[in-house]
Amino acid sequence: MHRRRFLVAASVALPAVVAGCLETSVGRGPSGTATDPGTDRTDYGGDGTPEQDDLTIDGRLHNETDAIQSFDIIVRDGDGFRITAGEYRVGPNATDRVPAVGRPGATRMFDVTVDGTTTMETLTLDVEPSDDGLDGFVDIAYTEEGSIEIWFTPREEFAETETHTDDVPVLTDYTVSDQAVTPAGERYSDMDTWGLYLASHEAADEYFGEVEADGADAVRTFVDETAFESRERLVYVHAYAPQTCYELVLDGEPHIAEDGDPVVRTELDRTAGEDEACGDAVTPVRILLRLSFDTDGGAASRVDVHVAGTQDTTEVLTLEAQQ
Repeated sequence: MHRRRFLVAASVALPAVVAGCLETSVGRGPSGTATDPGTDRTDYGGDGTPEQDDLTIDGRLHNETDAIQSFDIIVRDGDGFRITAGEYRVGPNATDRVPAVGRPGATRMFDVTVDGTTTMETLTLDVEPSDDGLDGFVDIAYTEEGSIEIWFTPREEFAETETHTDDVPVLTDYTVSDQAVTPAGERYSDMDTWGLYLASHEAADEYFGEVEADGADAVRTFVDETAFESRERLVYVHAYAPQTCYELVLDGEPHIAEDGDPVVRTELDRTAGEDEACGDAVTPVRILLRLSFDTDGGAASRVDVHVAGTQDTTEVLTLEAQQ
């Protein structure tokens, strides 16, 4: 199962980035890498200093229906300045994460639309900052009755049930396969970006074991060499390029985010020169890689994957581990 978010460039200039997600309002930084929302927050405290290091309150989107729902979200500060905006597709009866929507003590205004229903809510994030990571969540739920509910959950109300405490995974290595083939995977749409996070030989064999395509044997060898029992995992990403002369490549090294989840950034890379013609056909592109985790740490149960497009757009997938 995966959850997909579509991130678009906002009207503000964002320096160089999920993971994770509100990972909307994503643009391209000076280095050409995808940018995270939150890095544009230049003076929300009013003292002329950046505030992004204090953005320790995340969001959670709860889809309590049996259908995929799109959450259109605008977040503003107490003065009405727009912090971020975007659209998030959340799977049936699923919860999605939205990083860095506020800081302790701040006022945030949330404008949310789901399936034609719109709700606006102003919250004071009444919690003291700590050194323990997240200080709370802004929860946004779309209910079976078609209503939207928004509330703040401070740290003390979820700290006892948080799982990313003692067993935060440690990423020790990664390897990109020379070949990638389309597995037999369930997806929302034939034209949507999608992916897989595989945590066992059984799951990997289910998707790649019977595939007949150029490179399939090399992929099966790559799968067989993966030591799932020693906390190695496979990540497969499937996207679409606007022309025939693109490939999907890593955009920087995979890493562990502050919330303890692995982050894999990818981008569409043009393989033809600037003076070379490209075929005008939407073309599938793929990447398969192995993540290796320290056997003394916790196993990562999900991974956030960023796919940077060709026109300052980024999609983010939250892939749940399949055993």
